[in-house]
Amino acid sequence: MTIQHQTTNNTTHWGPALAYLIHFFMALDLLIIVPFSAYITADSHVPASQAGYLSASYAIAATLTSLFIRGTQHQLREKKRLIVCLSGLAIATFCLPWLQHFQTMLAARAIAGIFGGALAVINLNYLTLITPADSRKRTIAMLMSTFPLALTLGVPGLLWLSGEENWQYSFYLLGGAFCLGAILIHRTNPDRSNPPETTSALSSNFLPRSFADRALLIRLSFIIFLTVFSTFTVSTQFPVMLVINQQLPENLLSLSYFVGGAGSFLMMQWYGRCHARLSDFHLITGLSLLMVVTTLTGFLTHQPILALASFACFMIVSAARTLIVMTSIFTNLAPALRSTMAGLQNAIQHIAVGLGGAISSLLIHPTLSGALDFSHLLPWFAFMACIVPVCWLRNIKSHPMKEDEDEGENKALTK
Repeated sequence: MTIQHQTTNNTTHWGPALAYLIHFFMALDLLIIVPFSAYITADSHVPASQAGYLSASYAIAATLTSLFIRGTQHQLREKKRLIVCLSGLAIATFCLPWLQHFQTMLAARAIAGIFGGALAVINLNYLTLITPADSRKRTIAMLMSTFPLALTLGVPGLLWLSGEENWQYSFYLLGGAFCLGAILIHRTNPDRSNPPETTSALSSNFLPRSFADRALLIRLSFIIFLTVFSTFTVSTQFPVMLVINQQLPENLLSLSYFVGGAGSFLMMQWYGRCHARLSDFHLITGLSLLMVVTTLTGFLTHQPILALASFACFMIVSAARTLIVMTSIFTNLAPALRSTMAGLQNAIQHIAVGLGGAISSLLIHPTLSGALDFSHLLPWFAFMACIVPVCWLRNIKSHPMKEDEDEGENKALTK
């Protein structure tokens, strides 16, 4: 075996696996702060009402960073940037348990958000560079599915390892995971047999400078925003309805999160393997309709178990729709536009999540019996959910990737 062949195998086999692990622990770092926020505020001697600032500081910093960071077409450069981001995230994560004042904790989470937002963009771009074009959509789908996997297995596992009150131990573990990721990335070698695109491929025709390119990015950004926004107008209120109106205990609610997260992960694995035989438009349309059906069933039924099952099904189909939309958009773009979309995609998700939760709160009203009235929210959600496949059909002409197409390269999205 030649040295070049050994280098190729090193990147081919270990590179994608490392990218999956990095994204998994990055998502876990974002999610684990929620169950620990009450204990952190108690240890910092601040009111529990300020716990949301811990998540907000990370999300705002990650959003702003994602808007400015851009991926490149050079594996070695992206590898060095990955190491820097992992090292910075490790330091910010290690420092959090040592801090005593809540304001300094917010600063540490903001710094973690800066490195985490950059890491999300660079890691996604790095995976596309080390993955052959004929298997790129499958690997991107698997990378996207690490978020529900972190929610399903990572958060409960980390809570079990550290205990809910010993929150410092969890951040030590996460900091160690980021350090290990930086070391493993440093030991990988760029794939010399898969060089970056030629100069002509990166010419100004592919850069987002023309009116057509900017218009395309705006349309795609709107589709991503609408997909995430329509999902979170309901996903933030569904658990509230189950607890307030249906009076379900917390252990059953945790079980539905586990089922929903595991189902989302399995569906994305199926999509990653069968995407060549599937129509993205038909999938997005079917999943949008299922979101409406499960939402109406859960909110209108008087059977608590049926409402709980509807919530689990809603999480599966809504997460699958979001991940399919973003995977299809990202993998079919030209290389330079793909680098730009990687940053936009991450920022749009954070903005859409915040607006979805805020606007949905304006559409619900308490009743005299103490229950909540969701009658204004449901038709608004049904309309927003059904608009997504319409926008997809009007703005995108998808071309399923075939193995024998021009050496396996994707066709760019067209008007």
